[in-house]
Amino acid sequence: MAKPKKPDQASPQVATLDRPLATRAMPTTPASFDQSKRCIRAVCATENPVRIWDDEQWEVVNEILFPEGALTDDGQVPLLDSHQRYSIDNVRGSCRDFTPNGATVECTLYFDSTEDGDNAMRKCSEGHVRDLSVGYDQ
Repeated sequence: MAKPKKPDQASPQVATLDRPLATRAMPTTPASFDQSKRCIRAVCATENPVRIWDDEQWEVVNEILFPEGALTDDGQVPLLDSHQRYSIDNVRGSCRDFTPNGATVECTLYFDSTEDGDNAMRKCSEGHVRDLSVGYDQ
């Protein structure tokens, strides 16, 4: 079993075993759907505490993500199906236009023009899929 890593005390990260990313669920906004651009707005980070397991403390703790920590290397991250990032077939589009908004960060989900992208877009626009789960490096 891998030894838990301790987070940098200055950052809002969590201690974990050698896991590649953590996740959180955030709401989409069906009213913001734009059919011509194949996109919808969503909250992708918030300062609201979320109860998570901390491998170092071996207990459930509150995790808070701060908007100023929501940085991307090039302003775009892949929109994935269920955090499956090991195949190009799991990419449904991209997340762009990250905008701080008080205690939250919003982004725009752009759906690709594949059949899978069409299905994901339709489910979001119709309000069947109402949550977005973000992954982040710890």
